[in-house]
Amino acid sequence: VDKAFRDDFDTPGVLTALSDLIKDMNKYLEAVEISDTHKVIALVVRRAGLFVTKILKVLGLIPDNSGVEMGFPFDGTDDVNREEALAPILDVLMSFRSTVRDAARAKDMKGVLTACDEFRDDDLPPLGIRLEDKTGTSVWKLEDAAKLVLEREQAIAQKLQKEEEKRKAVEIAKLKEEAAKINPIEYMTQ
Repeated sequence: VDKAFRDDFDTPGVLTALSDLIKDMNKYLEAVEISDTHKVIALVVRRAGLFVTKILKVLGLIPDNSGVEMGFPFDGTDDVNREEALAPILDVLMSFRSTVRDAARAKDMKGVLTACDEFRDDDLPPLGIRLEDKTGTSVWKLEDAAKLVLEREQAIAQKLQKEEEKRKAVEIAKLKEEAAKINPIEYMTQ
């Protein structure tokens, strides 16, 4: 994580390192669970959780004044409500991470960029999250999901309309080119 932060604040690298830490902690907990001789060292698990929370606060994903020592702040008191609230976002993040990792392993940089664009344009708006690319950074905003989906649909419709106009212009140019090839005498007799 420290290395990624020092590398021009490499946020994807930070998130990958955090994800790897969480994965390793889950493997540790699973190994201890099936072992008869080993017990969970709570201090290790707690320190990992505190570290992840601290980094998420640094990234602005958890407000500093949230009053939460570890984990995400949540207004609900029921863990089921918390899981229901976070599940769509976490599902999208995990899918995005898998896509990016697969493309990176295949050294497909275009695939990585395409996945980033699809994440921004297709995955986040239905969740009510607007991600805007700024010069050298990106910012997120929480907005009405229906509004964001409508904006996306309008952008797609405009793109399709422009493509259709371009196709028609090419077709007209082609017809004019073909007409220009006709002998003038034959053209006048048509």
